[in-house]
Amino acid sequence: MEASTVTVPSDLPRHSSEITAAHGATPPTMASSVKAALFASKLNVLLVFVPIGIIAGELHWNDVLVFWLNFVAIIPLAKLLSFATEELAMYTNQTIGGLLNASFGNATELLMSVIALTKGLVHVVQASLLGSILSNLLLVLGASFLAGGMKYTEQTFNATAANTSASLLSIAVMALLIPAAFVGAAKTDLKETEGRVLALSHFTAIILLVVYFLYLYFQLSTHSHLYDEKASRDPNAPETEDDEEAEVPVLTSVFAGVLLLLSTVCVALNSEFLVGSIEGVSKQWGMSETFVGLILLPLVGNAAEHVSAVTFAMKNKMDLALGIAVGSSMQIALLVTPLLVVVGWIVNQPMTLFFELFDTAILFVSVLSVNYIIQESKLPATPSASSDEALAVDSSTPAAAPLAAGVPDGTNDVSPFPWKGVLCLSMVMFTNAFLFLTILPFMTWMVEDFKVTDDKNQVGTYSGWLTACMMIGGTISSYPWGMVSDAYGRKPVLMFGLFSASIALILFGFSSTFTEAIIWRTVSGLMNGVVGTAKAQMAEVCDKHHLARGFAVMSVAWGIGVVFGPIAGGFLARPAVLYPSLFSEGSFFAKWAYAPPALFGALVGFVVVAAVWFYLPETRQNVRPIPGFTWLQENVRRHEPVAAKKQDDGSHDSMVELTDAGAATTAAKTSESERSLTLWELCRDRPILITALLYGCTAAVEISFVESQVLWSRLPREEGGLALDSSDIGVVTSSNGAVTLVYQLFVYPWLITKVPLLTMFRIGTALPLVAHQLFPRVPEILGVGVSKGVGMGALIVLQAISGIGSATAFTTIFVLVSNSALDKDKGSSNGLGQTVASFARIIFPILSGNLFSLSLYNEGEPFDYHLMFYLINFMTLATLAVTLLLDLTINLPRAEADAHYNAKRGEVVVA
Repeated sequence: MEASTVTVPSDLPRHSSEITAAHGATPPTMASSVKAALFASKLNVLLVFVPIGIIAGELHWNDVLVFWLNFVAIIPLAKLLSFATEELAMYTNQTIGGLLNASFGNATELLMSVIALTKGLVHVVQASLLGSILSNLLLVLGASFLAGGMKYTEQTFNATAANTSASLLSIAVMALLIPAAFVGAAKTDLKETEGRVLALSHFTAIILLVVYFLYLYFQLSTHSHLYDEKASRDPNAPETEDDEEAEVPVLTSVFAGVLLLLSTVCVALNSEFLVGSIEGVSKQWGMSETFVGLILLPLVGNAAEHVSAVTFAMKNKMDLALGIAVGSSMQIALLVTPLLVVVGWIVNQPMTLFFELFDTAILFVSVLSVNYIIQESKLPATPSASSDEALAVDSSTPAAAPLAAGVPDGTNDVSPFPWKGVLCLSMVMFTNAFLFLTILPFMTWMVEDFKVTDDKNQVGTYSGWLTACMMIGGTISSYPWGMVSDAYGRKPVLMFGLFSASIALILFGFSSTFTEAIIWRTVSGLMNGVVGTAKAQMAEVCDKHHLARGFAVMSVAWGIGVVFGPIAGGFLARPAVLYPSLFSEGSFFAKWAYAPPALFGALVGFVVVAAVWFYLPETRQNVRPIPGFTWLQENVRRHEPVAAKKQDDGSHDSMVELTDAGAATTAAKTSESERSLTLWELCRDRPILITALLYGCTAAVEISFVESQVLWSRLPREEGGLALDSSDIGVVTSSNGAVTLVYQLFVYPWLITKVPLLTMFRIGTALPLVAHQLFPRVPEILGVGVSKGVGMGALIVLQAISGIGSATAFTTIFVLVSNSALDKDKGSSNGLGQTVASFARIIFPILSGNLFSLSLYNEGEPFDYHLMFYLINFMTLATLAVTLLLDLTINLPRAEADAHYNAKRGEVVVA
């Protein structure tokens, strides 16, 4: 332990004389211990309130007076308890010392909560637990970082211990999400589900307690070496105060134990009277019990953590500071909370793990933020972490110029733009978007025709499943298809994916039940590995000078698919209703009302499959044979890599059909036979993982907005919508196509040469924020009686703004995902990114559909139909926050970024 300079348990002295003698100090006596305890803190002058508070409670003085007397009394007791814990910890190692501090720091909270629970103050207990976790994670941890950072330029800590606590805290928070999700899914009054929630909480609490005790066994027995401070300490870390002058205990071990016991007893007595006066204080002072539980009780109960953690941070003992702040929060969530559920079970109080949705969301965001902060074992980050300091280069030097600009430096040896390959791949993306989004305008009518529900407010829920089930298949298959394309070639995967998606769309259009529709949409996703493979091949078709423009053209094609897919679906579906003069009620397409758009979409798919077969050369070399389909691989045309071409004749052949950026930039460094990263290695690679997450966040925002605007647009005017039909929705949904087309073909390629990629992504992500908020307010702004044409015009303008931002974000994230991986891993990394995006497109249509349906039962903003648009903007802000985890090297291809980083560190890179 740094506090006692004793770190190895096997050599640990067990008596104060051994410790003090080892450092030439006088061992403490009983008399010196009493004196040291009395003068340990200036707060000890408040100890006089301890007996006064007990007397006031026993004599039943005014509740307000009893509350504040005992409130003040607990503050020095908490500090004294912390002091005794720290002294006792000096006779142990740092691991047990941190555990003691966290455990007895929570003793005050546990005692007050048990007393409150026995008095039936369940809501106060829940608020107190939530407040304790938040105060430790946000206030205590933040104050520790601030205090330590003001004194030291860099502080280190044991990343294993901190990350373990943070991970366990995440597990506990997930357990709190389960009852909230259960209540939300039940869609009934809480009183009707209270018994089930209580039973679920009891079961979950037992599991959490088992997890906690397994964690103790892991920490103190099987893996105690991982928590040893010397073993985990960075040799380059700055010296602590303890390196200069060792701390020795000032209390005997016996006196420290007795003081700890007495402090705990006094805390229990004062807490008894404090909790007993809460109800009276709430009535007399007008304070709600929630405020008392959320703010006041955690403030007094966590005083020990507040003081100790900041003190340790100022002494550069960050292991103890984090052990108290994060470890204490983990113990409250993983031990105290489930323990109180069990206590409530015993005393017959309905203590559950169900917190309000808002409270749970705040807790989840806080835990997520702390997990990101403590990922590195140094504060602030060093050049080995994600730090702009590592990129503080002189922009006047040639090597720094491309990094500062965020784009590759210019060169005179630039190959011509590979239009044929780019257009083929863009046609693939167009078709995929067309097939995926054709159903959007008519899916709500399809659900109603299936008669799966009589509640019109639930139509959005089932529509969300129709939208999401294709993504379920895509999530499962995207990464495997990426691996297949790396091994067997890009072209077979693209052709098979488009062909199978076209067949599945036909079967979907002829579905007679909701179950059949779900099955065929899911099959379409499973068989379709197009998106990730096409992006990987684009990175091989274009070199670094053309990659951004190539992805821009691909995004234009996707945008055109987004335009024409909904248009085809809106104008071709339900022909007997839209075109009664052409299709009678008893006609074939009156019975199969959704077959026309499916057949048309499949026809488009078959045409593009043929185009890929004839015009798209294969970019992978030395692929494995596909059993039974070797004829497909033997007949494909392959292009010769630019690097190989230059080696053969020493010149650049401008007639080369396609350029291969992977071969051109890494031919001297990487061979096709080099081992690719496994899935686990991809997930542990920070740039690959973060860019994949950003891709998923962008997809979540985009699909949630598309679905929410469709559901809102069809609402009757008296319910806040514009009462648009399927063709009107198709026009609005596709309205940004022309603007996006011009923007991505002419504006975006110019902007990307002026603005760094990461900055460009942030701009594109932030741009739709205003449009998202204004979209459901069009009737309010223009008037309820506004004509349909004017209302649609306003929606089209907002759609164009949102479309430009979305196009910018998607096009840029494609390049960032490509930049994050070496050439040998592009297929797998794009597959991983597509998996994350597909997962987002599974979850968020379901969530947005359900939340939109639930919001229709509410009245008043923001919980009415405005709710989803508020949540979409919250997700947008979260996406912007995630970008802070990337550094500026993501603006360059991975090979160049690694070379730049190694050069910055002074390492020699051998080609």
